[in-house]
Amino acid sequence: MKKLLTLSIGATSILLAANIYAVPNIFSAGQPARAADVNANFADVEQQISNNSVAVYDYRNFIADADVVSKTFTTTGLCGETEVRTRAATPNGANTDITITQRRFEADGVTTCQLSDLLYVNTPTQRQVVGRNGYSAVDDSLESTISPADAIIVATSSMREGSTIANGTSVDTTPAGGTAVFLGVLVDARIIVGLEDIQIGSTDYLGCLKTSTIRKSLGFGEFHRTSWNCPGLGEVKRVQVNTYPVDSSASRRYQMWELSDVLRATP
Repeated sequence: MKKLLTLSIGATSILLAANIYAVPNIFSAGQPARAADVNANFADVEQQISNNSVAVYDYRNFIADADVVSKTFTTTGLCGETEVRTRAATPNGANTDITITQRRFEADGVTTCQLSDLLYVNTPTQRQVVGRNGYSAVDDSLESTISPADAIIVATSSMREGSTIANGTSVDTTPAGGTAVFLGVLVDARIIVGLEDIQIGSTDYLGCLKTSTIRKSLGFGEFHRTSWNCPGLGEVKRVQVNTYPVDSSASRRYQMWELSDVLRATP
């Protein structure tokens, strides 16, 4: 159990939640203590206590349960009106390799208008994006693979409320059957906003982790995005503004995903 040790006027440091912090004013034996200096020490302690009490979140509490096979989203501003995300997980030592296949359907709910894979690695301390595969919407054949030189960290096991996760890396693209060529760079910043309850339709989702991301890249999008990831489900809602036109239609700049259905594996 973590304990807070009492600070005396002459102390040179304090112990807060197993971390040692120096106070601004140090007193020697027999030295008169000025009220202003003593008050400054206590003010510093109060600030350290406040800093130490900031909520810390583990990403593993806000991802989909192992039995979640797929999730269906209703969408706005995309090529279709529905997106189905299918999840496949493969243990890899202490890590887990995750493939999320995203298939978007036209209004008829049958015709594919976009198909891609996002490749993740879940480690004990981080959730990383390590690649993206793009497929033909006509015959599902692989068209290209986009790979960052460094894994894109999207979440950690020790995210402090109000903190930022930042990435910067180069990105290569490999056409099917071809060789890798430089595509561009990716720079993003993901702010950990905190916990929030959210309602989608008539369903309430409680204790969801809200994040806000600004990204500039080729191959992984350019946008300002707010997402809500909920315990046992992962992402349930995303609101996004693309910072460059994705096609000639201005309506495609403003996009939203809302969870409408979850398919779990049969026990």
